[in-house]
Amino acid sequence: MFKFLKTGYMVLYLALQPLSTALEVGVSYVMMLAIDYATNGTIEKLHLYLLGIIVYLVISFLVDIVTKRVREKASAQALFSLREALIKKILAMSTSEYASRNSGSYVAYLTKNVEKLEDSYFWTIFRIYPSVLQLIVSVIWLSIMDWRLSLFVLFTGLIQLIVPKFTVKPVAKAEKDYIEKSENYTISLKEIFSAFDLIKSYNLQEKIEILHRNANTGYKKASFKDRYMSGFMGSLGDFFSSITYIGVFFLGAVLVLLGFFKISVIIAASQLVIFIVYPLSNLTQYITSILAAKAVIKDLDEILNLQEKDNSLKDLEAKTSFEDSISFENMSFSYPQDGEDEENEEENRGAFPALKNVNLSVKKGEKVLIVGESGSGKSTLLSLLYKKFTGYEGLIKIDGTDIRKIPDDSYFKLVSVVHQSPFIFDDTIKNNIALYNEDISDERIKEACKKAGLQKFIDGLPLGLETRIGEGASKISGGEKQRIAIARALVKDSPILLMDEATSALDNETGTEIENTVLSQKDLTCIIISHHVSEALRARADKIVTVKDGSADI
Repeated sequence: MFKFLKTGYMVLYLALQPLSTALEVGVSYVMMLAIDYATNGTIEKLHLYLLGIIVYLVISFLVDIVTKRVREKASAQALFSLREALIKKILAMSTSEYASRNSGSYVAYLTKNVEKLEDSYFWTIFRIYPSVLQLIVSVIWLSIMDWRLSLFVLFTGLIQLIVPKFTVKPVAKAEKDYIEKSENYTISLKEIFSAFDLIKSYNLQEKIEILHRNANTGYKKASFKDRYMSGFMGSLGDFFSSITYIGVFFLGAVLVLLGFFKISVIIAASQLVIFIVYPLSNLTQYITSILAAKAVIKDLDEILNLQEKDNSLKDLEAKTSFEDSISFENMSFSYPQDGEDEENEEENRGAFPALKNVNLSVKKGEKVLIVGESGSGKSTLLSLLYKKFTGYEGLIKIDGTDIRKIPDDSYFKLVSVVHQSPFIFDDTIKNNIALYNEDISDERIKEACKKAGLQKFIDGLPLGLETRIGEGASKISGGEKQRIAIARALVKDSPILLMDEATSALDNETGTEIENTVLSQKDLTCIIISHHVSEALRARADKIVTVKDGSADI
């Protein structure tokens, strides 16, 4: 994680902080001079002393604010770079890798986990550096004044540094539990708000409140324990700090009585002790905090260190065209149980059987209709072809090439899918269809809209294609939402189109019209799952595949 701090701002901060620390610790020397002046000085030289104090304070102030500004810049840049690296890794995941985690966990990675890392790691590093500098400068200065005081402070300080060794495990455990409960709570909230309409229509408010209360209670207890352990470490540090601070006064008083140094030295020493005991006290917490942050770092490193499971994929040439056929060869698939690796075939075999021994061939340009009862495995068949799951037995091939051996970036140029519940961005209709591809002309978009039965709707809007849809597609109907998804797939112009109940939100007439439009595309290879299984649709399909009890038959 430290690599994210390696910026120009960090270098500048490392250079400025020693100067800022020296000026801060220099207060003790100024206090010593003030006491000596009060006992031995004259009123005539007061203006020189005051002028020196003013210059010192102004320089200290300017250096301090510049140092803090640079520190904030370094911290902000580190968090920015970390979030950029995380989102890049997440978006680079294969669909199967992404599906192996709850989507709410990704939100937690970029919010709660990063925020926790900021407090427990990045900011701790920014606190450790000046604390260590204060400690070093103060010990050197105290040693110059009197070595006895220095030895006493170092002895008590050593005890403070040993303490974290015995407390790091419970603190780390509390922090890890807090991160887990926080992530679970985030996932719980996401599910509640995603299912708001369902909750209202089925009067589930009371049950959902109970579920939320359970998640919230776990989060509250974990948060309390995490904060309590941090507070306990702070109190422990303060205890040893008090021993050191009071001890210096008593030892200093004895040494003054014995005539080893003047009263001004004990005043300066007491000020220096502040710059020793508090850094030591804080270091106890800082060391514990960094060690406890390992749990968060481990979670984030799982994302940051993701590599291709098969490194040979990087050396393969991208497949740029579809020439012959799609084939399923003795393909069987079972959904993994919770906590299992989806891609581990041996572990998943027989977990939740979905498809077994599927043998199917789809020639280029063919239109294939997949039918079957709900839960028979129709959508699973398309999910496998869309590489959402890759832990299956047997083979799925395109033009004789195992689809698992085709890099995702080229594979998804060949294959488009329209889901039953497509995602719509809070943006314009144009951007939702073209998906921010500036190479797609308005003419192509309008043609796709016409084929998807969307043109009449767009013509009735004052801003046409530039109309914003709203968050969660709140300004359009379910049918219009699916038409946009269909237009999106058509404008992409992939040679293979998968339609998973893509017309389910449309009336029979419109749904049949759109399916006929798709079926009329001569060179388009299309696999359709549809609830509009009319005789006309059956007649136009080149093949009808019936999926029953996990088996697929033509």
